[in-house]
This record gives sequence, C-alpha cells and structure tokens, in this order.
Amino acid sequence: MVASVAVFMITSCGNSGTVIFEEHKELSPEYEWKKADTRTFTIDIKDNSEPLQLAVAFRYATGYYYDKALMRLTEITPAGTKSMRDIDIVVRDEKGEFIGEKGYDIIDIEFVIDENKKYPAHGTYTYIIEQTMPDVDPLDFAMEVGLVLRKKDKDK
Repeated sequence: MVASVAVFMITSCGNSGTVIFEEHKELSPEYEWKKADTRTFTIDIKDNSEPLQLAVAFRYATGYYYDKALMRLTEITPAGTKSMRDIDIVVRDEKGEFIGEKGYDIIDIEFVIDENKKYPAHGTYTYIIEQTMPDVDPLDFAMEVGLVLRKKDKDK
C-alpha cells in the first residue's frame, strides 16, 4: 500500500484551514477498487484542545459508472474502541456531470465527514476506508482514496 505522492486537488465548500494530516493512497494500477482492498490511515493526535474537520478524499476517472461512491469509515481509538460510519459521496450532479476538481479525465472530490470532530484522548487513531457499493466488485475507475484532517481557521 503505497501513499500517492502526486498533488491531489481537492474541492468542496468550506474546506479551508490548516492541514494537520493529509494522506492519499492508490487503490490499484488497474483503476479499480476491490471490496477486500481496504486502505488504512493512522493519525497521531497530540493536541485535542479544539475540534477539527475530518474529510475523505476520492480520486476517480471520467469512466466512473455511478452517481455515488459508497464507503465505510472505521475509526479505532487509542483505547481500541471501534466505530463505523457509512459514507455516500455524490460524484455526479442532477445533470449527470461529474462533481469535483477536473484535470483532463481525472476528478478529485473531498467529502467532509465531521465539521467539528472531537478527539477525546491523545494518541494514535486508526482509520480504515473500504468501498461498500452493493453488488459491485471491483469498483471500476476508482483511483485513490484519502483522509484529511484540518484545524479550522479562527477568522472563518
């Protein structure tokens, strides 16, 4: 599981602030995402004095067949407590046009999971992202998935 080093353009309303953590991981050289192919991210929280913005980033190609990308985000706290959250990222608007930052045939989109994520304890939090599209394996034209954590700007 190699982290992508390429610049990953992000789009979404309200995503301003200082980046605390940002990592993107390739899904497959064949531009597909198999259900068994999860991606894991670890974040070391040293300062939990204020809430942060947590977002999932998704890179896909224009051949993507669906209106949404369905995922599950599992969080494991430093104490080992596990919680899961289902995510529906809309990738096409009502006209069928792709949503996101477009660069030729590649689109990047970011979906805010929690605008005010509170971390109750210091330590390492683990996040696991998996695709949960019903009856779709592999999910074609999916390229990368990522996790972004931001400290919100005070003047916003």
